[in-house]
Amino acid sequence: TQLRTEMFDGLIEQKVGFNYSHFNRRDNSTGFFDIPAYDGSTAKFDWQANVLLYESARVRNVFTTGLDYLDENASSSVAARRSLHATAFYVQEHVVVDEKWSTVVGARWDRYSKAGPAKTYRVTSRYTLDESGTAFHGSLGTGFRAPAINELFDPSLGNLDLRPEHSFGWELGVEQPLDDGDVVVDATYFRNDI
Repeated sequence: TQLRTEMFDGLIEQKVGFNYSHFNRRDNSTGFFDIPAYDGSTAKFDWQANVLLYESARVRNVFTTGLDYLDENASSSVAARRSLHATAFYVQEHVVVDEKWSTVVGARWDRYSKAGPAKTYRVTSRYTLDESGTAFHGSLGTGFRAPAINELFDPSLGNLDLRPEHSFGWELGVEQPLDDGDVVVDATYFRNDI
């Protein structure tokens, strides 16, 4: 569920969300080995604020900040109850100039109960030529993915030795609309190291 509100004639937009899921895994096969039962739940709370810092005929600047909290619990017929939690804080700046050039710069700080702290960032930019509509775009960023609770503790598939995934990636591309914009051709070169 998510609640959204605007303040000061739309200068500030806030969103608050909550998500809960519960799972029960049971082995219905009649194989030689029985797979243990596995039960758990995931709860996530998030808050985000978008603040219009500046707007004129040529420039628009929106600042975004937010918080996340994730709580995961699981138990099985052969293992005790386990839990993980994570907290995160993020900021982002989005600037648009003349509706031709758009740049987004963002950073995120996470803390995972098992995987530890993580810092990530992302920068994207796009520039469109007036006459042809040709757009040049690019991005650069890092990523972090902590193992989920079932990847660590599921008695049939889990692995307690899993480590977080770290990534670094970038891309450069060009986009060309054809046939009055009904068709768009985009060529992008990218590289991701995980």
